[in-house]
This record gives sequence, structure tokens and C-alpha cells, in this order.
Amino acid sequence: MPQQVATRTGQPPGGRSDGRGRATGPSFALRSFAGVALAILLAACVAVRFAFESAGMRTLAPAAIALASALGSAAGLAAAAWGRRLGGLGSSRALAHFALGAAGFVVAPLLVASNRMSDAPPGSEVLFLTTAGWAAALALSGSWREGRAPRRLAGVVLACAGVAGVVANWERPSSFSIFVRYRLEEALMLAAGVLWAAAWWSLDRARKRGKLAEAALASGAGAFASAVALAISRWQIAGLSSAVREPSWWAIAGLSAAVAVLGLVLLRRGGAPLLAGAWFLPAVALTGVTALEQALRPFGIQPILLVEAAAGGVVATAGAAIVAGLQQEEPADFEQRGVTAAARVLAAAALASGLVALATPALVARVSATRADGSTFQASFTLLGLETVGGWAVLGLALGAAACAFRPTRRPRVLWALLVAAAAFPAVWATPLHTWSSAIPSEIQVDYGSEYASIAFSTLSAPWLWLSFGGAVLSLALLLWLTRLAKKRGAQDRGDAS
Repeated sequence: MPQQVATRTGQPPGGRSDGRGRATGPSFALRSFAGVALAILLAACVAVRFAFESAGMRTLAPAAIALASALGSAAGLAAAAWGRRLGGLGSSRALAHFALGAAGFVVAPLLVASNRMSDAPPGSEVLFLTTAGWAAALALSGSWREGRAPRRLAGVVLACAGVAGVVANWERPSSFSIFVRYRLEEALMLAAGVLWAAAWWSLDRARKRGKLAEAALASGAGAFASAVALAISRWQIAGLSSAVREPSWWAIAGLSAAVAVLGLVLLRRGGAPLLAGAWFLPAVALTGVTALEQALRPFGIQPILLVEAAAGGVVATAGAAIVAGLQQEEPADFEQRGVTAAARVLAAAALASGLVALATPALVARVSATRADGSTFQASFTLLGLETVGGWAVLGLALGAAACAFRPTRRPRVLWALLVAAAAFPAVWATPLHTWSSAIPSEIQVDYGSEYASIAFSTLSAPWLWLSFGGAVLSLALLLWLTRLAKKRGAQDRGDAS
């Protein structure tokens, strides 16, 4: 008896169906949920590895930490080829992946570990640079060839501002003072991020050619060969024979392998943008654990400002979601020309105001201290918008509003992400990006938070910042209304056609 195939009325068998008679498969919502779960798992692994690396700085040499990370990454990359039929990669491409694997998974962690001591630069700055900084480099690599580049740039700015809002609220007064005390060390950490991003970007390009397993195997071989060379050259100097007996060394290696495997899985699912989006979130994961601890049973003194840090986490997550770009964007042409023009004018004004806000005062810091001779010291200094979380967050909102206004899409997910970030903005905008200042003697600044010295921040009116914020929110609201109206009209048209 011939098999019956359900087809649309008046459509021949083999044409597009309306879903009846199709083989079942995972829905888009299920795939999106799996992608989010994998991103959270990757962020958690990176966060735990960072904690072990921070603890290991007291007992392990930088070369030992880099070796553990390199060997773990090599094992994770090699696992991508396990059980897969491998094809040819080409000698030049294989050599390129080999070199980038050595640079991204051996040289990069060695640069970070070699320029870091147990508390200098502070852990908050190191985490920001090696997560948000590295993720930004990966997200922006090659993005200018795509139509989503303006949205992705907005997501990167928002996510970086959000992560800064998280780590800068881990304590008061905060030790987070990016590019103030350790400029060279932090610049080298960012340079390491460029190497790391180049390695993953090359793997993403191999994925697009259908050669991810082969490229991952070549990168893993480069990482392993460089790790062996590092071990041979530093075995006695770095005390590697004793380091490999430390449980923390094996924890770093195991977590690095897990990070590499999860990174490849995310790369297969959504490419470099999805991996970059997940890499923004380790600080959010660490703060989430602390918030859970506070909700259940706090252990000792908790210095984290949970409201501000949570708001920063919301902004960071919204930016990471925009960067990841899980959905296919469909261009839209709204019929309401006047409303569309108004949204564009508001977005352009918000963007211009946001740029001005970066150069105008936003916060004022007041320092009060007692010197060793008993005399008092008082001083104040002003922070511009570019020295605050708010200055960059509002610029990200304005960039996102402008990108959505001048290139509208039918799906409102980016709009919702931007509006969620805007809702959290008032709670985190007044976070300073540095507490240290060259105008204040260092012997006073080291006593911040003690009975001998204090620093307090107060907000200024910052009219340009709030003008930019208001314009961006109004533009996003108009765009959301236009999107919902277009969706409703499209549903009516389909109903009339049927």
C-alpha cells in the first residue's frame, strides 16, 4: 500500500509543507535553551578555574599554571576529533592552526600568569580583562563583514560595562581601577586575549568550511607541543615536579579541558558570537553563587553590594545575549514612516548625547584621611562619564537603539534585551571604574576602607547622560511598538490569504 504524505492543499508532493507529516525534531525553543545551558556551564567552568588559578598564585609558578591550562586545553581540543572521520586540512592551514593553537592556548595563559601576582593586579581587574576583554576581541573579530556588526558592537559595549559593574561592586571601597596602577601588565593581558581570540576565530572559520574537527586537532597539537617545550625549558626553574603533585594544578588542567570541549560545542551550535557571549558571564556566575549563599545562609562578612552587582549582571547578560545573536534576523520595512523617523531621530540624538556624556563630569570622589603624623588630609576629584559604568552603558544602549532604528528587524529580541538593560541601568550607572588617582598620595590610598582613610562617591547631575538614556529608551519603545504592529498586521494578512 503506498505511503500517504500530507501536503498543503493544491501543492504537489515534495514542495514545502506546513508542518504536517514532517519528521519530529528539537524545536527552536529547545535548541535555544540547550545553548543557554551550555553557555552557563562554560561560564561556571571559567569562573571556577579562575578561582583555582587565583588560589594557585600563592603556591604555583606562572609557568606551572600556564602548563596546566595548556595541557588541559590540548586534551579538550583533541577530544573534538574523537570518533570522527577526519579529512584533509591542507598543509598551510594545518600549520596556521598549529601556530594559533600554541599562541592562543599556551602563550596567552603564560602572559596572564607571568604578569600577575596574588593580589597585583587585583583579581577583579584580571577577571574583567580575561573575560570581558577577551570576549570583546572574539566578538568583534571579523564582525564588520556581517550586517549585524552595529548590533554586536552595542552588545559588546553593554556587556563590558555590565561586567565592570559587577566586579567594581564586589567591595567598597573597590580595588577595581582598570589601567591606573598596572597599565603594562593589563595591556599584556589584553594582548593575550587577542591571541586567544585569533585561535578561536580560526576554528570558527574552519567550522564554516566543515573542517572543525581537523582544525581543532591541529590546534590541540600546537598547544601540546608548546606545552611540552615549556615544561622542558622551565622544569627546574618553575618547580614543575612539585607543582604536578598539587591538587589545584590538576583542577586547573581538568577545568581547562572542560572549557575547551564546551567552547567547541558552542562553536558548533552558534559560532564565535555564541562562544563570545558565554565568555562575558563568569563574573556574573561568581556573583550569582554569592547571592545564593546570602539567600540561604551567609558565611562571614559579605562585602559585595548585591543590588548594584546584580544590576551589572543584568546589563552584562543582556549585552551577551545581543552578542550571541541566536536568532536569524529578518529585515523589516515599517509602514508608519513618521514613527520610524521619530525613532531614528531619537536614537541619533541619544548616540550624540552619549558621546558627549563620556567627556562630561558624572561623579565626584571625596577623600578624607589621617596621616602618620596626625594631620588630616582632604581632597576631591571628578570622574568623567568614561570613568563610570554609566557612561559606557548608556553609550551601548544608544548604539543599540541606533542600530535597530536604522536597520529594523521583525524580531524584537534585541529590543527586549536593550530594554532589560535599561531597566537595570539606574541601579548601577554610578559605579566608578577606578578609585585610585594620581592626585592622591599612594600611602593614603592603600588605607582606603580603614579607620585612617576613606573615599566616598557622590553623583552629579550628568544631564547629557540622562538625555542619552531617555532618548534611547523612547526610541526602543517606539521600535517595539512598530515591531508588534507589523507582527499583528502580518498575522491578519496571512489570515485573509487563507
